[in-house]
Amino acid sequence: MKKVERILIKIAIVQGCFLLLSQIFFHHYNSFPELKELLLYEGVNNENYSEILEAIQLP
Repeated sequence: MKKVERILIKIAIVQGCFLLLSQIFFHHYNSFPELKELLLYEGVNNENYSEILEAIQLP
């Protein structure tokens, strides 16, 4: 069982490294410009905070 756990931990570490490298590749080097346009369109990249709308009016 310990052997399986070690293999799973190694797979998780390698997957995390690939995730970080792909994020750096896509965002830092602007290799996928459509992704940047999509982030700007959806407002994920900006730190805009809108007010919370209250659905129930208090008396």
